[in-house]
Amino acid sequence: MIHNWQYTKSCTMLFQETENSSCPMGCGMDESAMHHLGCTTLPASDLRSINRWMSHQNTAPPVQLAIMRSLKAWISNESIPQFNGDASNKLDRIMALAHAEQSLIGWTQAFK
Repeated sequence: MIHNWQYTKSCTMLFQETENSSCPMGCGMDESAMHHLGCTTLPASDLRSINRWMSHQNTAPPVQLAIMRSLKAWISNESIPQFNGDASNKLDRIMALAHAEQSLIGWTQAFK
C-alpha cells in the first residue's frame, strides 16, 4: 500500500469509475480502506485465520492475545482494552509500553 492508497470503491468514486462506494458484499456501508476488517458480512473465520496465522508465525502468546483483543474491540467500535501484563515479565513490560504507544498513535494505523 503505497502513499496510503488502497483500491476501494470509495477511491474509485474519486475518478468516476463507479456509481457508488457501497460494500460489494452488500452490508450497506461504504467500502473504505479499513472496511474489510469490520464488515458485518465477513465470517468470524477471518479473525480466526489471523489468529491461526500468528500461531504459525510463532508469535509470542502475550503479543498474539493483545493483538486479537485489540482487533476484536476495534471492529466492534469498543474502546481498546488496556494491556495488563505481569510487571515482573520483560516481554509483558515491552508489550505494555508498545500497547500504550500504539494507543497514542491510533489503532487504525496498526490494522492497515
